[in-house]
Amino acid sequence: MLNVTNDRLSLVKAFEKTRKIELLLTGSFGAAVMAAEIKLNQLVTHLSEIRTTLIENRRFIVVPAAAVLGYVLLRDPIRDGCDRFYSWYYANYCVEIFRKTLGGFRQELKDHLSRQHCQDPQPHNDTRLRILEIGMGSGFNLDCYPKSSRVVGIEPNPYLIDTLLEKQKSHPELVRVIRGYAEDLADIQDESIDAVVSTLVLCSVRDVDKAVQEAKRVLVKGGRLYLFEHVLDSFDFKRRLAQRLLNPFWRFLFDGCEISRDVKTSLLRHEFQTKVKHMMSRFKAGRRRTSLCAGRGWRSQMAYGMSSTREALSQLLAYIPKLRSSMVQSRRYVVISIAGLMSYYVLRGYIKDRLDRHFFFLYTETYLEAIDHALLNFRESMKDLMIKQNVRSRQGSEDGELRILEIGMGPGSSLDFFSEDSYVVAVEPNPYFVELLLKKQKKYHNLKRIILGGAEDLSSIDNESIDAVVSTLVLCSVRHLDKTLQEVQRVLVKGGRFYFFEHVADTAYSKRYIFQIVLNPFWRIYYDGCNINRNTKAALLRFGFQLTAVTEGDGFFNYFVNNYIEGYATKL
Repeated sequence: MLNVTNDRLSLVKAFEKTRKIELLLTGSFGAAVMAAEIKLNQLVTHLSEIRTTLIENRRFIVVPAAAVLGYVLLRDPIRDGCDRFYSWYYANYCVEIFRKTLGGFRQELKDHLSRQHCQDPQPHNDTRLRILEIGMGSGFNLDCYPKSSRVVGIEPNPYLIDTLLEKQKSHPELVRVIRGYAEDLADIQDESIDAVVSTLVLCSVRDVDKAVQEAKRVLVKGGRLYLFEHVLDSFDFKRRLAQRLLNPFWRFLFDGCEISRDVKTSLLRHEFQTKVKHMMSRFKAGRRRTSLCAGRGWRSQMAYGMSSTREALSQLLAYIPKLRSSMVQSRRYVVISIAGLMSYYVLRGYIKDRLDRHFFFLYTETYLEAIDHALLNFRESMKDLMIKQNVRSRQGSEDGELRILEIGMGPGSSLDFFSEDSYVVAVEPNPYFVELLLKKQKKYHNLKRIILGGAEDLSSIDNESIDAVVSTLVLCSVRHLDKTLQEVQRVLVKGGRFYFFEHVADTAYSKRYIFQIVLNPFWRIYYDGCNINRNTKAALLRFGFQLTAVTEGDGFFNYFVNNYIEGYATKL
């Protein structure tokens, strides 16, 4: 009986203890709920104030957003417009002025090149003089080069490159035209050039030291650098001050040209004196109006033009008080623009991830079936051609595997058309597509390697290690088309094939082409960098691909994405 009583007392105590715990927990939860309700009431109370503050300061949000959006949308059209304008201005106004100004220098250049001989013919088994002109423009100096020489032209302006490609027909000595910059001559081998020519170019390059360093790298021992450049005046303080003050405006108006550079110092700083000492030894500043530096001591007096410089300087000094007042009144717009650019750099990673996710969903859920249907015939034809190519590969290589690289593989729709015994490498910049490809590796055992990256940088792939490169609707989206094709050419073996299917721009200046130019900035944002106004065929020809079997057609997608080109090109 006593034991039963004790058990009942224990149960009562345990129940009371449990009840206390429940009350304690209930009280804590109730306190938390009450605190949350208080916070919510405070937030609701302040919502009207927050809304009023946002409305009053909306310009501080709208202006940075508009600045970032405007920069993203307009930078490419503005650059294209500047290139187009400068090519027109150069051809219609500058050429005649240069013809008069550079007449004596060009005659000396012609005489010296006719007497100069190839320094080291053994590596190339070619005794012809090898000449590289940086910033060739419209080919103004082609008449100065010996007909028996081999000339390579470097030019960054795409419209001037078109002019050079036309001139190749009448100037067989112009063996190669490269779109690029003097600061990056990666396409030119070390010590492979006998003479580098630069006429009014070092004033416009972004990094003159790097350009001079590259020129030194490609020149053979005993090679010559012929140059004609305007430089900073080193004697007249007023003129030097005017050049420095006007330089920012001058750069904007004349395609990056700087009137305050000291080219001679750059040459000496890079230990160029051993190669150009004989060229610079007779150089003297001469009269006070001399503002040009020419190789081999060529002296040119540029008296005209300085009076207009003085007038522009006086007008600028008179306008400075008004300019200062205007800047003080508009300082908030300057601050807002800076804040907008800072926001862009802070948020661009997050925005890029959102855009990648958006395009992955858009492509796989909306366009995948239609695109696969449109590319079916091309892929089947590519499969047959690769089978024949694979036979030749087995006969000529040790492992017998057809080594395939697909740039921008996307969801991997092309994997069904690659032979099972091939060695496939995929390059894809979108991380969400990469995750999908990693899952598909279990099914497709020939997919040996997946690289997260862009087609412009294939540095992880060895030179001449790929038999076939595949690109389907990718060249329209790469940031640098020329760099991509350069990388494709580098990794392909000799005789390797580049299979491609790409939509391209319509005929120049047609109604559809104009629509493509106008719509392209918005199209690029929505479709992950896709450009609807690219001329892919011209780019392939520019990089020396042989268009073995190419078909051009229309009616591909819609009115704006209508024309296309398909087939394969062979690396010579």
